[in-house]
Amino acid sequence: MSSTHGSRSPSSPAAVCTVKSAGETLSRSSQATGNDTGTLVLSPPKRGKVRSVPLPDSVAMHLSAHIADFPPVEVTLPWRVPNGEPIAAALLFTTSNGRALRRPSFNRTWQTALKNAGIHGGRENGCHALRHTAASAWLGAGVDIRTVAEFLGHNDPGFTLRTYTHLLPDAADRARKAMDAFFAPGLVEGSSALTVPSEDQPRRFRRWTPSVVTCGCTGAS
Repeated sequence: MSSTHGSRSPSSPAAVCTVKSAGETLSRSSQATGNDTGTLVLSPPKRGKVRSVPLPDSVAMHLSAHIADFPPVEVTLPWRVPNGEPIAAALLFTTSNGRALRRPSFNRTWQTALKNAGIHGGRENGCHALRHTAASAWLGAGVDIRTVAEFLGHNDPGFTLRTYTHLLPDAADRARKAMDAFFAPGLVEGSSALTVPSEDQPRRFRRWTPSVVTCGCTGAS
């Protein structure tokens, strides 16, 4: 299947994204953008990279229901430039007359939805906020920063960390709990670090059993 949604594009009056799904992932393989004259063309995603993200079951159910009510509409757009080779794409989300969405028309729909939900319609709550929402949900659930960076299309995971570090306020608390689970018998499935291995247990599977823990430090005690 494929879908379109509004996205920000500083140099074009319109931008939509084509997303193809395979298995349990969504892959953004192309996008439709407008040139200076407002003509829509299909082109590779930003930096020419196909971006894939996991498709949650809950989203898949909503997409299936949407497809049942609104079957995909095939549109044909030129590739890269207005006089480029015509390329067909099946769009899940279109205008009421079956055309590709343009950013201004989608923004009007988005702002109406915000108003109906009682949410302030300023720039900070634009459609781009969905991207930040996804990032916060992933990080809050413990998805590692490198994977989140890949989902967002960031070349540098450090940039992702700097942008979303405020979403990890409980990192220290999670680290403490992880070590508690590691050292405390019965809190995790299997042996803990304090479990003494039996003599017939293979040596390579034995864990270190501490009796005295010493911290080698310099300076005043």
